[in-house]
Amino acid sequence: LRKGVSVRSLDDLANLYIRQGRYSEVEEPLSESIRATEKRYGASHRNLISPLNYRAMLLLDKGDYLGAEREIKRASAIA
Repeated sequence: LRKGVSVRSLDDLANLYIRQGRYSEVEEPLSESIRATEKRYGASHRNLISPLNYRAMLLLDKGDYLGAEREIKRASAIA
């Protein structure tokens, strides 16, 4: 995790990029958020639901429906 940056801030940044259509910039903060959350809480913690859903939205926008489905299923399993 970048020094001085919270996981929530990374999630918010990724969501903003998605809403602005800045898809090429989304993956880095999103992946960093997921890695930091998994490291801190484990791979099935509820704090992963939001970034996994953001990643699913990104994949849908890119036309990667199987990838989006995978992320949605993972998030659903956690919820």
